[in-house]
Amino acid sequence: MARVLIAGCGYLGAALGRRLAGADLSGTGHEVWGLRRGPSGADSSGAGVSGADPSGAGAPESFLSETNPSEVGLSKTNLSETNLSDAGLPGSEFTENFAPFIADLGDPESLEDLPPDLDFVFYTAAADEAAETAYRSAYFTGLENTLDALSNQNQNLKRFFFASSTAVYAQSAGEWVDEDSPAEAAHFRGRIMREAEEMALGGPYPATVVRFGGIYGPGRTRLIEEARRWSLETPRRTLEAAGPVETGDGPSGEAGPYVNRIHREDCAGVFHHLMGMSAPASLYLGVDREPAGKCEVLRWLGEQLPPGGAAPEEPVPEGAGASDHGDIPPIPDGPQEAAAISDDRDFHLGGRGKRCSSARLRSAGYTFIHPTFREGYGAILAGEGG
Repeated sequence: MARVLIAGCGYLGAALGRRLAGADLSGTGHEVWGLRRGPSGADSSGAGVSGADPSGAGAPESFLSETNPSEVGLSKTNLSETNLSDAGLPGSEFTENFAPFIADLGDPESLEDLPPDLDFVFYTAAADEAAETAYRSAYFTGLENTLDALSNQNQNLKRFFFASSTAVYAQSAGEWVDEDSPAEAAHFRGRIMREAEEMALGGPYPATVVRFGGIYGPGRTRLIEEARRWSLETPRRTLEAAGPVETGDGPSGEAGPYVNRIHREDCAGVFHHLMGMSAPASLYLGVDREPAGKCEVLRWLGEQLPPGGAAPEEPVPEGAGASDHGDIPPIPDGPQEAAAISDDRDFHLGGRGKRCSSARLRSAGYTFIHPTFREGYGAILAGEGG
């Protein structure tokens, strides 16, 4: 049994914590702490930004609780009152092996008493808003504070994992990109993520960075909502005008621009798989097998929806972020949502996007639960968990 800290336990971190703790697996799980700024109803990430607007679209709520982090510490009391509904797991509670750790990644003092004898740390934080200062605070300053706290407490980690984003790539002409491709995004989101990657890889512990595509899953149904709004004739006209292109596993006759996504269940699975490897690589792309054209995805979704375009009723988790539903606002909920918004920007500007390859990840032995958008969105439409 390993001792694991998830720093910034929001949408992705909550699913990862449950998986590692054994709630979604057979057998005995690991002992896991989810670092966040407050219990249910407060922030589910832990990456605070001083002065950030707590009402920003796509942003987790600021920690307004009067809870003193040093008083909460490692307490596992009242876990039944601390659920993960705001992290995309409606009705799910912290389990016996998955406990909350109340702290703020932007406040070094609150990180002074991390759980001792940690084996692994996963940094999965999200910024409070889409401003450059918020990004730098969450993905650079917060990361720096975490690494310093671990080092100051003489933690002897086996490995440090950092959740990055495919938004680090600037390619937008339909190119294939992999771990060896130039990552030279001009937008501050991509630039700051690259700086954070270098910090993680150059830190005091063996480290692995995973550049996730746009993460979707329960509560993150932006493309489904878009498919509902669009008539099916709109993507068909676009497809006919654009002509055939290639998608992830070969020619499909569908048009770009491309979207690179991954189901949340696979994100947790990827991290869990890499954690079990003795010597994983320093960098992986976390995307599914098929970077499909956005019009192809929208058309497929439209064909799955009931007559009239109405999607099945599904509660929207508090922490899913406004960027996951509605009219595609330009504010991402974490670096991985920035990747999805980057793809959308290419779509609206007439670009073809990029095609991210998960070949290295698959060569490392990972088998996708949802290999393409069809299985992933199909599970959402069927009301399955994840």
